[in-house]
Amino acid sequence: DPEMTPRQEINPVPYALSLRPGAVIKGSGTTDVLRITKSDAGNAGINVTMAGANSAGIFAHTSAGSSPGVAVRTMGTGSDGVVVLTNGPESEGVFAVTTGRYSPGVKGLSFGPDSPGVSGESSKTAGVSGKGMDGGFFTTISAGTSEDDLHPGVNVSTLYRYNPGTLIRTYGGDSPAVMGETFGEN
Repeated sequence: DPEMTPRQEINPVPYALSLRPGAVIKGSGTTDVLRITKSDAGNAGINVTMAGANSAGIFAHTSAGSSPGVAVRTMGTGSDGVVVLTNGPESEGVFAVTTGRYSPGVKGLSFGPDSPGVSGESSKTAGVSGKGMDGGFFTTISAGTSEDDLHPGVNVSTLYRYNPGTLIRTYGGDSPAVMGETFGEN
């Protein structure tokens, strides 16, 4: 037969071609399409570095019910489920869009002691920012006060002049700016 055109390189491990750049890995059924297991300390299971503008390190799209885009399970002490570092201006660490009913953009479940479900830190603006039709809800299991320490449910701090710690605007009728209920003594 004549020589093949175009030529196709044959490697010693042909199935490894599925992991080349631009490859598509497909699966079906109830098993994971890709599973990474690592038991030694340090480093990451998946490490993605992106330098271009408007680039997503990991992009996940699901359309079936009860299917998370990214699911991470960690069990070691000090092991974060998802760590995202961003350096560019106007770059969110985690950006999630959901359209299904009862589908939170970001959901954190924590069962370890001293392990918050969602934790955020920023050197410039809010560590965690939220906006929704029903407003924001912030609680803490350690809220309350004792003789030695204060543990407020919501803590607001400002550093610059003319910046209110809390700004509340109400426009609807019978809408108080602040409403509070206390049930404990004193």
